[in-house]
Amino acid sequence: MNNRTRIADASNDRKEPARVAWRSALTVVYWLAVVLILAAIGSLFMESPAGVEVLLVNHSPSPMRDVVIHVTGAKYRVGEIAIDQTVRQRVRVTSESHLEIEFKASSGKPQREIVECYIESNSSGSIEVEILDGAIRTQDHIKHSRWH
Repeated sequence: MNNRTRIADASNDRKEPARVAWRSALTVVYWLAVVLILAAIGSLFMESPAGVEVLLVNHSPSPMRDVVIHVTGAKYRVGEIAIDQTVRQRVRVTSESHLEIEFKASSGKPQREIVECYIESNSSGSIEVEILDGAIRTQDHIKHSRWH
């Protein structure tokens, strides 16, 4: 082996660790990117629980019986709500919707009240519905996600 061959071999030996280090760095960056992308995707689904929480507050002079919440694609039986009682019910809709509250007042006559609000299948948050004597008052905290 002559001097030139030895110098070339020594030069190749110095390049090999640099290639290994470069590949190791790329591998670390690749896996870091994969973890960050998966975390970002996971955070989209953990934004909030599915659906909208409805808080029904009975401020009428009598208990509400056979209470049912109606939304597009579903209905939720709540049962009885005593005077000054608050009941929570999470609702999920299949498409654009509003709420309708059906109940029997002290007379036993069925009533169905429309709650002015806008809910989509990707909505979250809450809405408070106060049932008063002959009126409804709402406070809307509904959020609409752009990821759906």
